Amino acid sequence: MTTRTATPPDLDAVAGVTATVVGDHRVRCEVRGPIGPLLRALRDTDVTSLDAREASLEELFLSYYGDDDR
Repeated sequence: MTTRTATPPDLDAVAGVTATVVGDHRVRCEVRGPIGPLLRALRDTDVTSLDAREASLEELFLSYYGDDDR
């Protein structure tokens, strides 16, 4: 998502939100479960765009079984 505000919202306490990365007026995060809590946290911000995608089969597999190549 992209915001016009100088400081993106703190999403650490939002239910289901993990892997938050903030930089250059952008926030990237992962959401497990309902997206409603994230949308409510963003309600009072100046979000200019929001992209969402489902996890790939590989990403789902690795989230359950880990990545042994590391």
